[in-house]
This record gives sequence, C-alpha cells and structure tokens, in this order.
Amino acid sequence: VALFLGRANDVVSRLSKEFPELGLKKQDCKEMTWIQSALWWDNDENATQTDPKVFLDRNLNSASFGKRKSDYVVTEIPRAGIESLFKKMIQLGKIGLVFNPYGGK
Repeated sequence: VALFLGRANDVVSRLSKEFPELGLKKQDCKEMTWIQSALWWDNDENATQTDPKVFLDRNLNSASFGKRKSDYVVTEIPRAGIESLFKKMIQLGKIGLVFNPYGGK
C-alpha cells in the first residue's frame, strides 16, 4: 500500500520505468483527494464518499489511539536495507510502515 500525490497515470508510468517487476496497472490504483486519503488511512473504506467534516468530531470516545515512531530518511536506503527491513517486519507479524512523501531531493 502506498500514497502517491498525483494522478494514477503518472505513478504507473514512473513505477513501470523504475520497478517493472511490480507490473502496476492503472486499475490497481485508486485516485482520491489528499483529504480523502487521510480518511482512507483511518480505515474508512468509503473515504471517497465520506464528508471530510468528520475530522471536526472531537469526541474522544470515538477516537482510536496508537503508538507511532517517526523519522526522516536523510540518505538513500540501499536495496539490501529495505529487504532486511521487510524480513524483520514479517518476523514480527502485525506491524505497519509508512513512507510519507514530504518531498526533498
């Protein structure tokens, strides 16, 4: 699962050049606005139909909390490092990893 800030055609074109082994097709992608993606990451399967005003609901009884760690990648992570990371994640079981596209070089 990934987030690409742009059109499906753009990500398919880029990934087809860089990672052809993925075999990504446009039908594998779901286009939505950035705010809809925030709803989707909150496990709202109907994110494209949900009114973004739900974010204004400050009812703590409806909130779900989790522990997170965040860091910035300063230097490129080599392929061996990514493979090692994924192997460790598989060993640990139920775990998540998110790469946020904040930009940069």
